[in-house]
Amino acid sequence: MRRIGFVLWLLAAAVSGAAWQDTKVTTGVPPALTTEQRQAITILAQRLELAQLRAQAAQTDFDKARGELSTLVKSLQKDGFDLDLQTLQYVKKAEPKKDGSQ
Repeated sequence: MRRIGFVLWLLAAAVSGAAWQDTKVTTGVPPALTTEQRQAITILAQRLELAQLRAQAAQTDFDKARGELSTLVKSLQKDGFDLDLQTLQYVKKAEPKKDGSQ
């Protein structure tokens, strides 16, 4: 519930000040949200939180796969050859050019 409160705060912060100023209070009693409005806010806040958690999980999966690929490619290195990840074949390393020759 703490996270939902934070999400609701973020949503409120995203609303422009002009939108808040457009609501005129005619009495000293604050307006009340309807049950449907409260439910809509709760549902959308939960959807936002779920999407954020899914994004974090996807980032974790991406980082893990990138690390595993890096480890595998390093283990497959061969002297004098580069592993072309496009063709998945070894190609002979280009010899470094000497200074002065073109």
